[in-house]
Amino acid sequence: NKNNKEAYKIFDLYHCSANYPLLKSSYQSEGDTLYRKVAYWALLSGYQIRNYNAVIHYAPEALKYGKNKEFIQEYLCRSYQGLWKTLDCVDGLKKGLRLYPNHPYFFTTLISYFSDNKKYSEALLYADKMTEYDPTNITYWYAKVQIYLCLEAYEDCIKSCEKIIELDSTMTAAYYYKGLSLCNMAKHASDLMRETSVKSQKYGLLKNKMIEYYTSAEQPLLKVRADKPEEKETWAPWHYQIYLNLNKGDEFDEMD
Repeated sequence: NKNNKEAYKIFDLYHCSANYPLLKSSYQSEGDTLYRKVAYWALLSGYQIRNYNAVIHYAPEALKYGKNKEFIQEYLCRSYQGLWKTLDCVDGLKKGLRLYPNHPYFFTTLISYFSDNKKYSEALLYADKMTEYDPTNITYWYAKVQIYLCLEAYEDCIKSCEKIIELDSTMTAAYYYKGLSLCNMAKHASDLMRETSVKSQKYGLLKNKMIEYYTSAEQPLLKVRADKPEEKETWAPWHYQIYLNLNKGDEFDEMD
């Protein structure tokens, strides 16, 4: 950290010298490639010592250096965040995602911001854009899974889970969220049954739906159990709920 402080002083001094009238033209000329390179070094050392204002100051010139632009944009966003300049940070994340879509920081941080602030429609908008940009990137599909869960859009959540499984059948979390969504759909049907006359046709339809959803949830959750047998707190409550509602006595007794 001490070395970064000293380095920043040297790089900053070099750039400050460019403001002297006699030196300005030569320092900032197109021929002086060192000028922009030093701006990049000043930004990096400034970030390391948490001098976030320095990062913001040097970012425009450092970006002209032409190398590692995605990381410069990332440090700029992190600096805005460090100074609690939330709107500037969000704007920087959007710009970073637009210019450097393959750099994961921008997407994951932007989705976290939207989700933390319950701005699910905006989060879904960006997740949709990115699954269109690269439909093989599992990170983008997982983002959609989490958003759909928050929106209680369980059918859409299941479709995203199935896409992940199609891309990589070893992704245990996708099976878990698929089973979770089906259990939530079953519970919703069960809740509606309580508000419906037992003798009505609607009650019978809801009961069939509940059984269908719980039956469909069993296999993906069995996959979770097989993959993560030690994580009983993750899968056991859902198996308990399934076996209770499907009247599977032996399986229910095991979970109980």
